Amino acid sequence: MTQLWPRLAAVPARVLYDERRKLDIERLVELSSPEHPRRTYAATGGIRAGDRQVLDLVADLRRTAAEFGYPELPSDDRSRIGFDRAAAEVLHLHMQINTVEGAHNEVWNFLALVAAPDIVRWRWFDSGNPERWVSSDRTRHMYARLWWQALTFVETTLDGRADFSLLRALTERDLNQITERRSIGGVPRLARAVARLALTDGAHDAGGSELLRRITPLLRRRVMFIDFSALTDEQIDDQLRALRAEMPPTPRQEQQPRLDGPSGPTTERTHPRTAAATASAPAYRVEVRPEREDPTSNGSGARGRSTEPSIGLTLVDVCAGAGGLALGLEQAGFRPMLLLDNRPVACDTLRANRPEWDIREMDLLDFDAADHPPARDVDLLSAGLPRVQAAATANRVRGSDQEIELLRATISLMQDMQPRGLLVDNVPGLATRDEFAPVRAFVGEQLTDLGYECIWFVINAAEHGVPQDRQHGVLVALRSEAMRAFEPPASAAEPPITVGEALGESMAARGWLQAGQWAAHANRIAPTLVGGSWKRGGPDLGPTGSKQAWARLGVDGGTVADVPPGPDFHWDPELGRPGLVPLTVEQVVRLQGFPDGWTLAGGKTARYRQVAEAAPPPMALALGRAVAAALSAG
Repeated sequence: MTQLWPRLAAVPARVLYDERRKLDIERLVELSSPEHPRRTYAATGGIRAGDRQVLDLVADLRRTAAEFGYPELPSDDRSRIGFDRAAAEVLHLHMQINTVEGAHNEVWNFLALVAAPDIVRWRWFDSGNPERWVSSDRTRHMYARLWWQALTFVETTLDGRADFSLLRALTERDLNQITERRSIGGVPRLARAVARLALTDGAHDAGGSELLRRITPLLRRRVMFIDFSALTDEQIDDQLRALRAEMPPTPRQEQQPRLDGPSGPTTERTHPRTAAATASAPAYRVEVRPEREDPTSNGSGARGRSTEPSIGLTLVDVCAGAGGLALGLEQAGFRPMLLLDNRPVACDTLRANRPEWDIREMDLLDFDAADHPPARDVDLLSAGLPRVQAAATANRVRGSDQEIELLRATISLMQDMQPRGLLVDNVPGLATRDEFAPVRAFVGEQLTDLGYECIWFVINAAEHGVPQDRQHGVLVALRSEAMRAFEPPASAAEPPITVGEALGESMAARGWLQAGQWAAHANRIAPTLVGGSWKRGGPDLGPTGSKQAWARLGVDGGTVADVPPGPDFHWDPELGRPGLVPLTVEQVVRLQGFPDGWTLAGGKTARYRQVAEAAPPPMALALGRAVAAALSAG
């Protein structure tokens, strides 16, 4: 009969998280206890684990952590991953619970926040991710993910003992590849068979199995038609061999397999309680790889703050520019952990508005996530990439044009970071036009190999409250469970305000007497604001067609003003450009949907181009809400 372990419901768990998430290890040791006033148990179905069992588990976890430096913080990722492997075994051996009990978030809430919060603080030190403490996704919770890993990959020796050598042999990338796909990881015998296949494949190396990355999408399609839980181990192996036979040879197929060589198996660490079990177990070589470290916590700034409830999602934004995409995602509940841009003036803008954000002035092509811990273990990678040109054809997909190179670099980051999702903002044609089909095919193939499903669509900022007819092409990639829940944002119920309504007050700021007359004339939304080239020319509102559209609104699109018009300005569209009113950078900021007071660094030309090239934050907010809803559901 299964054990029933103490539980802590979500509401008191959130209260405890807010109280304890910043306490030091010594204080958390003092607060740890097998008891709590809000402790509950399942009413029936097993035998309750008493206080002594809870204390024994906590003591063994601390002894295990001490082998890796506890209470001093882990010295490196290798130590953290070594602890994870050993702690998984400890949890499995102490907690004799079935999958029904293990699926209850409240069990893990109690363990992380009441019984052993100090171990969570030690392992994830300055983590700002509440999912490490308050269980909502078992693949991310401090204790739940380790228990499930052990449950999934434990094997039984001939004499009935638990053997964890398969778990120890898998890299972090292997584990993520298998366990984060519920259709595979949810069937332990299938997960173990896939792991054994990966470890015996000649293309397996320290970075993980190439075969695993390639076979996973094929297997996920097959599980739609075959109930693997109903198959015997031999039948599962037959299915995997059939899939393997359908695949072409991997690039490193002739390399030495991961099974024992002449020198015998190598293990990174064997926990004392299972040392005996390995004697009769199949031996694998263990490669302890750095895990994606939880990012450090940042505070919050003052302008344009999120009006969403905190949902515990994190974000890395590359090619961040003036911050339109990151700002909208922040408003949707994502917490930016790191922003990247190669323009000093853009980084100055971001720091001026969000001094607490981690801003890196660096070219995306030079960025290595392994060297930047905040870039690891995040929920979403977002990218406002430079606009891919219409000449992008099949012979350019793998070429060296800057826009294509940056798109390829973003997809490479997905492999390195393994976030839960990707959001890319670009030109609308990238999502729909035939000449971009090779680009879409290339990106789709790469993401599928990494275990993601993707969708391309066009979104118009005007449908989300922005007074501008501005279409963007969007790529969203998510794991299959989340993708099934994803829906592109629906149009807002209210239409956007007109240019006159948006800018009428600012036009009158210096006493212009015709401001009301002009506002009544500018009774439509704006055409798309265009940023222009960073290499030449001054600021204007776009090419000839755009300037003509602005002229119909009574606006001079050939320049950008320093200040709004004064009392003596004579507005008369019949006079041509001399009779049209120019916009200021601050007015362009408003047309893009940035909050009042969003500061732009640099001179007028640089400030205009930053904001004109940005993603409108209200549109990014709508996208962020849609992605967050899918991640929460999946």
